[in-house]
Amino acid sequence: MLIQDTVLPAGTKQRGIAFFRRLKESGINEIVTYATVYGYGQVATAWCCRAVGLLCTIFLPETFPRTRMTRDALKLGASIVDIGPDNGYPTGSILALKARNYAQKETDRRMIELGLDDPDFIQALSEGIIAAKDNIHPQRIWVAGGSGVLARALAKAFPEAELHIVQVGRKIYPDVLAGIKYTLYTSPEAFRSNAEIIPPYKSLRHYDAKIWRFVRKYGQDGDYIWNVK
Repeated sequence: MLIQDTVLPAGTKQRGIAFFRRLKESGINEIVTYATVYGYGQVATAWCCRAVGLLCTIFLPETFPRTRMTRDALKLGASIVDIGPDNGYPTGSILALKARNYAQKETDRRMIELGLDDPDFIQALSEGIIAAKDNIHPQRIWVAGGSGVLARALAKAFPEAELHIVQVGRKIYPDVLAGIKYTLYTSPEAFRSNAEIIPPYKSLRHYDAKIWRFVRKYGQDGDYIWNVK
């Protein structure tokens, strides 16, 4: 079974919009985060911010021409802060530091970690998924893993399900998935590269599409594939 969230403008993570709405109501005016240029989290963040009336500032490695995801975030009103190389490609820790320093300059700014990795967002996302799940009760769910945020939200929404997580970006350490029933696979393609085996459905080739090679080999009847975008 395929859960196809390509029908949503910003993919699955827009289901956590209540998190942004609550921040706006609490007096926050601007969301600050950092991302990879190939990640779709930048689009989801920009979409949610625009929807509730928050400013959105995203720190990214300087990359020209810009990726489609970054162009989409810009169209949604995000301000992009390009961080250039400093003895090499800027790491996540460098981007996080610069974003955090910027966020701390104003009390109405809220810093959010890579991929919207925040317990309150994960809770809001799980609630959004529950509200839309339409009486499905999957036993096994396939999902791509970058920050692990969606996997944790799915575990909350479907506590009886076993997650089959395909790591497509940075390494996912066991503590990130503590308390979750899961099997972890690692995509052989680099994060910046497209999937070598393309699924028979619309999917981001550098991200969700990388699940398909593992579904073909290890999938079982009744499995669900959660296609983020």
